[in-house]
Amino acid sequence: MDAQTVQEAASIAEVQAAVRAARADGSRLRIVGTGCLEGILQPRADGAGLISTRQLTWIEVAAPDFTVRVGAGVLVADLDEVLAPLGLVWPVRRLEAPGTVGGLIASGRGSTITSQDGPARRWVLGARLVDGMGEVLTAGGATVKNSVGYGVTHALWGSEGRLGAIVELTLRVRRRRVGDDEPGELLEREALDGAAALVRCEDLAPGTAEQAVAGMAGAVQAVASSDGLRAVGSYAEPGAAEADAASLDAQGIEALVEPGKESATGSAAIRMATAALDPGGVFV
Repeated sequence: MDAQTVQEAASIAEVQAAVRAARADGSRLRIVGTGCLEGILQPRADGAGLISTRQLTWIEVAAPDFTVRVGAGVLVADLDEVLAPLGLVWPVRRLEAPGTVGGLIASGRGSTITSQDGPARRWVLGARLVDGMGEVLTAGGATVKNSVGYGVTHALWGSEGRLGAIVELTLRVRRRRVGDDEPGELLEREALDGAAALVRCEDLAPGTAEQAVAGMAGAVQAVASSDGLRAVGSYAEPGAAEADAASLDAQGIEALVEPGKESATGSAAIRMATAALDPGGVFV
């Protein structure tokens, strides 16, 4: 399978067929949405074929239940546009250039509009995914308290496709509040695409996000989430990213340096992690 060719899946059945074909010929398959973070989450040159879920775009709102069922390829902005006239909102956002709902959850790079909304993963109730055998699995449901035991939907948060290809999601929504429509900060697409490195701070203590942004002095652009718990900076030079991350660590703010899209192969640490977490060789 040509790693430079992106297959467009128009249905869940087409995702299943692509997975089964990859399994049959022993190739690897990476799931992407709009490709906003392609080349950042894993190195590009790993021989994996690409399949996009961005054509899985259905939206079915159950307003009385405060839930919405969406295809994984729905853009966050399009979901918000559907919910707004109903007085509802899915209060999850991403600092990086906007992409699909499935991509936000698989990347684990979401934050809520305000800290009062709690952890972003709480707003995902259920999911359907295609596993490495090409079978459709269902996790969670359409109610807040719908299972006992391990929360598989929480495990999908930040899984980067390793547990399977997310094809559909059931999301929890709430009533819209004053201030929900105010545009938050966003790492511009140009800054993301042109980054040689990123510095990322997650799960920050309240009140330290702006301190983290101030500490990213060498960044082309640095932004903080509206709930004050995340910060991301884009860098033209990896050395500047390493220096700022070290300075933030010295201030007690944990900072992760990762390769940007302009990094040719990515870090050895990320390559090792990918190998360790991809025993089946189908999803990356």
